Amino acid sequence: MKRTAFEVPNEPARYWMKRVSAAYLRMLGATQIDAAKAVGRNARTIREWEAHETWPAAREAARRLWLVDLSDASRHALLQTIRGGNGDLALKVLERIDDELRPPTHRVAPTDPTGQKPYEPLDDAERVARLMAILDHARARRSESSPDTGG
Repeated sequence: MKRTAFEVPNEPARYWMKRVSAAYLRMLGATQIDAAKAVGRNARTIREWEAHETWPAAREAARRLWLVDLSDASRHALLQTIRGGNGDLALKVLERIDDELRPPTHRVAPTDPTGQKPYEPLDDAERVARLMAILDHARARRSESSPDTGG
């Protein structure tokens, strides 16, 4: 009886990359016949591969390859759309793929030091008024501490 790669423990299946390529094509919607032609096998072989216990591992390897391709395509699309003025979709994909581009997981609204009162945002006029009051107070303290050089 002829020995096959299926019988050898801890050894990758024969034609592993062809299996991964076939799984990749099947994930993208190719028929068994189309996938078989693309990897140089017949449709019966693809059916046998899909029924074998190594097929889930081949699909997982194909999924990882697809994510690499997706990431590369998204980076390219982001560059092209940013140059054109809009890159929202590509950026959303990259935020999910690249940890350095991922937004914060959650934001906590600030509260008062006691934690009793909820955060109430200020409008621009209130913000300017409060900043002016802080500046006036600082100026008053500075003028009180400096010696009078009046004339």
